[in-house]
Amino acid sequence: MRAMIAMGMVPSATAGRIRWRTESKNRLSWPVSRPLKVYMLEKKSRKVRGGPDKPALTNLLDIYSALAGQPVDEIVRRYEGKGYADLKADLGEVVVDALAPIQARIRELDADKSYTLGVLKTGAERAEAIAARTLSRVREHVGLVPRP
Repeated sequence: MRAMIAMGMVPSATAGRIRWRTESKNRLSWPVSRPLKVYMLEKKSRKVRGGPDKPALTNLLDIYSALAGQPVDEIVRRYEGKGYADLKADLGEVVVDALAPIQARIRELDADKSYTLGVLKTGAERAEAIAARTLSRVREHVGLVPRP
């Protein structure tokens, strides 16, 4: 427990269970859909319309549009007569669906350590070659004796 606290993690009681979350700028990190639900503290009965006077809602509509590949106007029409809570719940699902392939690929790469280490080794060799050329030019410009 001390090690977890030392790593910046704090306990949080949820439904009778203790879950550990990392603390970041006085806010606890939550699952993806949680921040969307509390992003805008508006009444559920408010209409879903974006605009310059509603930057928070416009931001959510833009995120939804980008991830779902649908125009903002179509999304606004779909939520006509519904409230923010419906939009945010569906947006949470869209975000989770959009991140699913990325998370699957990360798990895949994490399972194949030899591939990951090979990529890192290749990258390190390329970076070393570039750095050697750069250091050689710096030594020449500074007037240091070239290395053998």
